[in-house]
Amino acid sequence: MKQTPKVLSSADGKLRVVFYENENGLFQWRAQKIIPPDPDLGHPDPERGRTNHIPSGYFARLDEAEGEARKIVGWLRESK
Repeated sequence: MKQTPKVLSSADGKLRVVFYENENGLFQWRAQKIIPPDPDLGHPDPERGRTNHIPSGYFARLDEAEGEARKIVGWLRESK
């Protein structure tokens, strides 16, 4: 059974890391840059930049993947 991905956002709002269960039943995380809104360019809402696949390996447990994700962004607030 797949679990809902969880998202951590950095305190400065420039990075978010998603950790989730993949199709093989293992757990992974991936980091994404956030491009701030720029009304002058017609982007009123924040956009996700290119996904940066930082080599993180695969984890047997979700809490291990979460721990690695938290190391990347530091201890920060959890977004919904």
